[in-house]
Amino acid sequence: MNSSVKREEPLRAVITIEITSDDYKDEYKTRRNKLARDAKFPGFRPGKVPTSLIEKRFGAGLKAEVVNDTLNKELMRLADEEKLHLFGQPLLINEKELSFDADPITFIFHAALRPEVNIPLDKSIELPYYTSTVSEASIDREDQRLRDRNRNQINPESVSVEAKDMLIGKLTEVEPEEGQEPVVVEKTYLMPSMMKNKASEAFEGKKVGDIVRYNPFNAAEGNEQELASTLRLDKEKAVNHKGDFDFTIEEISRSIAPELGEEYYKKCFGESTDIKEETSYRNKLKELIEESQKERANTIFENQLQEVLKERLGNPELDKETLMKVFFKEEELEKLSKDEVEKRYNNLTKALLHTTLIDETARNNDIKVEQEEISKYIADMTWRQLLQYGISPEMIGQFGQDFLKRNLENEEMIYNAHYSVLSRKLAEAAKERISVKEESLSEEDFEAKFNEILAAQAAEEEEQKTQEEQTEKIDN
Repeated sequence: MNSSVKREEPLRAVITIEITSDDYKDEYKTRRNKLARDAKFPGFRPGKVPTSLIEKRFGAGLKAEVVNDTLNKELMRLADEEKLHLFGQPLLINEKELSFDADPITFIFHAALRPEVNIPLDKSIELPYYTSTVSEASIDREDQRLRDRNRNQINPESVSVEAKDMLIGKLTEVEPEEGQEPVVVEKTYLMPSMMKNKASEAFEGKKVGDIVRYNPFNAAEGNEQELASTLRLDKEKAVNHKGDFDFTIEEISRSIAPELGEEYYKKCFGESTDIKEETSYRNKLKELIEESQKERANTIFENQLQEVLKERLGNPELDKETLMKVFFKEEELEKLSKDEVEKRYNNLTKALLHTTLIDETARNNDIKVEQEEISKYIADMTWRQLLQYGISPEMIGQFGQDFLKRNLENEEMIYNAHYSVLSRKLAEAAKERISVKEESLSEEDFEAKFNEILAAQAAEEEEQKTQEEQTEKIDN
């Protein structure tokens, strides 16, 4: 085997790999012989199929499989040995000229390289670390939030559905696809407050025993995770059911605000709590707010650190030609205007450079993320998400574990959680190495700085959503 790597500007590696028959013939024979032992052909006993017949029937495909496996191993070896930090997969550029009958078989790739990042976390970086005090008004708001989160669960039978109720009942598909049996879910849980596109309006004023017709696909805005949970189907199957369903209300689960007292304090903070009266309760709330402020302060600091790293990295010129081919479909780009294509490329490079900064700076400082940290992050985020919808701990127990399981299997969520955890660990390490000066702000100014970050994140998410919708229209 003959392999070479040539680096070109801007940030491209040209990888050439020549694979001869000597590189794969032994593995080819091993797999061919195994196939001969296992294959079942009419007129031949197991293990007695002639090699010539195997060659004729499977030879070309088997050879391509073995050559590709040999190629991938060599690519991995080269990337490690040559320290090639790549954006995406290498792009094969001589596919049209390839012949698996040739000896050697020559593969030529273009690989988009990450820029080198060597930004020291030292005292040359100066950043403020913002803090704030806790007002009585903040404690009042936290009291209300905690009461909402720990509402008592009741199951009234003679009342009408309200916005934050959880409904339990039977779901039946109205008009299934021709030749298909209707989807019937004997027991599922619905939260009208979580529905989109005004789907919750169909449930307003309904009672136990009523049948409500609604469209789960529209209510979930086509979200495959939500549909899979509601319809109790695999994600791939759930998204194909876009019609109306009838939901028979069998139970209405409602939460009501609790009164202050020892029973409530134990419910909030556990049986072992020593809180017995309102003053101690409010002091505890102050501690919770201070913990929340510390989390927000860390987020602000983390964001500031990333901005400094971006500034010091500058604007390196990337291998645009390769990146466009690796990350975008040619037929998709052809349907976009020149400005839209450029906007997509700019958004792509912004995201790639962001992850590169975090990855490389963390690597340079020996900072890693463990799987347990990712799982914990996703679990914490899941419970916070459910609590934001006013779902009490008792209600979470009924379907929260299923919701969490789906999140833990969601590849996009795992990817985002990895970088969230890594970015936070990097910021924590930076505090010990750079110049940090604590600065106290008013509650209003502190919240304003935090909300600026949330607004920027929301704008990025909206832009991403717009692009995805545009791509879906193009594909359709």
